[in-house]
Amino acid sequence: MPCKHAVASIWNLGDNSGDVGVPEHWVNPVYFLDTWRRTYAFTIKPINGRSMWQKPSATKLLPPKTVASAGRPKKSRRKGMDEKVSMNKGGKLSREGKRITCGTCGELGHNKRGCTSGSQNVGTKRKAGGSTSGTKKKKK
Repeated sequence: MPCKHAVASIWNLGDNSGDVGVPEHWVNPVYFLDTWRRTYAFTIKPINGRSMWQKPSATKLLPPKTVASAGRPKKSRRKGMDEKVSMNKGGKLSREGKRITCGTCGELGHNKRGCTSGSQNVGTKRKAGGSTSGTKKKKK
């Protein structure tokens, strides 16, 4: 249906040149009742089950080719329902209930950093040569 601006233009055209024709001349035929009737005049008859379907041709559909997306791939392992997940640590498993042992003395309840059992070089890494101090010995 024409909008109010188009109707005003049609009236102006009729006032100036005289012959604009019938109003249906300015409406698209899609909006006529006769067009609707012709569109839905045909009936679609249902088919009783798959046995009456037409057999498809022997065309084999292949999956689309995949391209590796940019970025780091997702983890292939998904955590099970029984695994404890801490939401406040970004989905990492918590250390709750784990037993911590010291790497120096082997006792439970603390680590190397908090060890107080007689070792004077706590927190320093030992060298492969057995020296616990950070300085190298000079050869004479």
